[in-house]
Amino acid sequence: MDLGATYTFDLFGSHTITADLGADLHLWGPEFSGEARIHWLFISFTVGFGKGTPTGLRPIKWEQFKKAFLPDDNQICGIAVQQGLIRQIKDGVEERWIMNPKEFVLVTNSVIPLTEAREVRKIEGKPTTSNPIAFTAKTDLAIRPVAVEKMQSTQKITITKEGEKGFVPFAYTPVLKAMPAALWGAPQFTDNAKKDFLKSPDIHDDDVLIEKTLTGFEIRPLNLTEPGPTEPFEPRHYETELIPDAFEWEDWTLTNADLEGKDAWEAATGYQDPGLLKKRDLVFKTLGFTNTGTGFLPALP
Repeated sequence: MDLGATYTFDLFGSHTITADLGADLHLWGPEFSGEARIHWLFISFTVGFGKGTPTGLRPIKWEQFKKAFLPDDNQICGIAVQQGLIRQIKDGVEERWIMNPKEFVLVTNSVIPLTEAREVRKIEGKPTTSNPIAFTAKTDLAIRPVAVEKMQSTQKITITKEGEKGFVPFAYTPVLKAMPAALWGAPQFTDNAKKDFLKSPDIHDDDVLIEKTLTGFEIRPLNLTEPGPTEPFEPRHYETELIPDAFEWEDWTLTNADLEGKDAWEAATGYQDPGLLKKRDLVFKTLGFTNTGTGFLPALP
């Protein structure tokens, strides 16, 4: 941190005085302690406070590390739907996902970076198998606060199939993330021979993150058949077979009761005047109707 100030005054002209004070602050604990490196003009000096400069940091136990830096056990590793969810249903206290079998993608995620992954297959009527899942990622991991120089963390993905037939293999795409080196980097000892104390964290350390560490997988069906163009084929002439008496017409008569607009029809046909009937028949014949009794049968060509 830096603190600067300027003062301008007028005395036989305008004059400005500039002062700049800076300090590099380094804190640690417990017990709370620290030191400050003061920079002022051409002078620099160090001021310590608290318990003084530590000789080193003692490694903590795994239980302490887990309580301080990791979530509950049921939250360390999880699985989520990335694509293909149709709906969710409740099965007692459990939740089930109804998935699109061609497009679904599941994603696993681990708070602890992984050095190994395995697929466990449980198929009804067959022995359980366990096979490694291939991936390319950073696998040289450690636990710096616990002084563990090399750790192994395995994620097991279990696929359970009811019935012996129809098992669909899955493709696994690694999910890589940058993880903090202060947690998962190699421990740095004050004395590499004794390895009793860890070095204090260096605020100028450039390697604060471990790139490309494995934290999970995208899981999707493998080798799905993709739709393609229709294959060329030679057309064949179809054949017909005559079936005698396959159907027959049923006698049917259109009654006045079946006609829509019955009232209008009765009004149009209710006149029995010979002159009006003759004119009506002439109009029907002009329009092309042969049966002027109903007016609904077209003339034959």
